[in-house]
Amino acid sequence: MKTAPIRVLVAPLNWGLGHATRCIPLIKSLQKSSCEVIIAANGAAAVLLKQEFPSLRFLTPPAAEIKYSRSGALFVWRLLVQLPQLFKQLREEKKWLQQQISTYQLQVIISDNRYGLHHPTARCVLVTHQLGIKSGLGNWVDTCINRVAFRYINQFDEIWIPDYQGPYALAGELSNPKNLPKPPLRYLGLLNRFAKEQPEKNSTSPSRLLLMLSGPEPQRSILEEKFRNELKQYPSAFTLVCGKPQQSNASLSSAAPNLELVYGAQESTIYDHLEAADLAREIENAAIIICRSGYTSLMELLPLGKKLILIPTPGQAEQEYLASYCMQKGFAISVPQEDFSLMDALHKAATFAYVPYHPPASDLDQLIRSGLNL
Repeated sequence: MKTAPIRVLVAPLNWGLGHATRCIPLIKSLQKSSCEVIIAANGAAAVLLKQEFPSLRFLTPPAAEIKYSRSGALFVWRLLVQLPQLFKQLREEKKWLQQQISTYQLQVIISDNRYGLHHPTARCVLVTHQLGIKSGLGNWVDTCINRVAFRYINQFDEIWIPDYQGPYALAGELSNPKNLPKPPLRYLGLLNRFAKEQPEKNSTSPSRLLLMLSGPEPQRSILEEKFRNELKQYPSAFTLVCGKPQQSNASLSSAAPNLELVYGAQESTIYDHLEAADLAREIENAAIIICRSGYTSLMELLPLGKKLILIPTPGQAEQEYLASYCMQKGFAISVPQEDFSLMDALHKAATFAYVPYHPPASDLDQLIRSGLNL
């Protein structure tokens, strides 16, 4: 008698696109194991995942209307003021999940940084690389925040960490802190949606400049404006991906008079958003990539051997730490957003001694099957 497939809910946090994009390889691996996957997502994360998995069922979980500061110096303080709203979301997530478990007979919950999605009747897994949270406000504040976070983390059955344990750790102290939570830890290696993409190899060396935007507003729009202004002085071909999956996917190509008139460069292209296969081709064609230092971006791009210029989101201590960590290791260079100059950044990249990052291979399918006892 054939057994029914395990029904799994995958729920990424909607803070930027990184949590959603790193769930893509997880979902594909679950499908390989014949699991029935249901996705719970909001906003741009839901739009992106619907493009990747149009046939799957989608649910809408509770979501707090978090507002971010235009000032990097006030970024963390703006979030701290909204803590009551965040704790309310956690309570609403827990109540919402109980209803979904009853309605859809969910057996497994895989939550990417949604700390309220756990329930005693299901196997609950938290996906996070943030076992050691950095606020930018000092060690005492970090210790207090981590204690509160561990109260929620300790309610999950297992923690899946998209990184390596030990010398190949890409997130450094974030994923390999001294103090660890109580649930069993499972290091998955890097979650890379491009791992199976096979773009056609160029007969010539990559030469384009690729600029990739991501992250929450208003900082995404602020950096987009900087990019567009700086690109007016850039003489060669470029591709700008604006990180707006909720917008039309149509591009403004060099055939459009306004783009060539403003930027001058032949064959330059601006996209609101690109799906994985198209973005993989742009990455293959790129000699240099400029992007945020979000952890998912690093997971996807560093193993591909591209020269990276990282621009941390102002006030996001995690991104500032990751950019500094990667520059210290020689993986990428870091430049601040406030006084960003495209030509200065490119000159800095041309003289930087890049060190390739070649992590060991990991069997994601086997790790997930083992984690779910399949």
